[in-house]
Amino acid sequence: MVLRPDSPWFDGHFPGNPIFPGLGLLALVEEAVLRGLELPRAAWAAERFKRVRFRKALRPGARLEIRLACTRDGGSLRAEFQLREGEEDVGRGVLVMVSGA
Repeated sequence: MVLRPDSPWFDGHFPGNPIFPGLGLLALVEEAVLRGLELPRAAWAAERFKRVRFRKALRPGARLEIRLACTRDGGSLRAEFQLREGEEDVGRGVLVMVSGA
């Protein structure tokens, strides 16, 4: 996906030197898990992120790839993720989600 320059995530972060905020990247990871596993948003929620590391700031126009390795155990899900821009590792971590249904 391309981080579009007109994305609201760039608003005020930072004027004259825009970078995509880490919170926005975590939101994209959560969305990728829900879509990739075809999980209903209303039934699943992020419980916590663990061991998150960002290695590089991403600018408008960056091409982001989200790689996932997911395991599901009943009402919980563990998604190890890696964020890449081309061949470069720009972030990684683990998302734990729980089902409320």
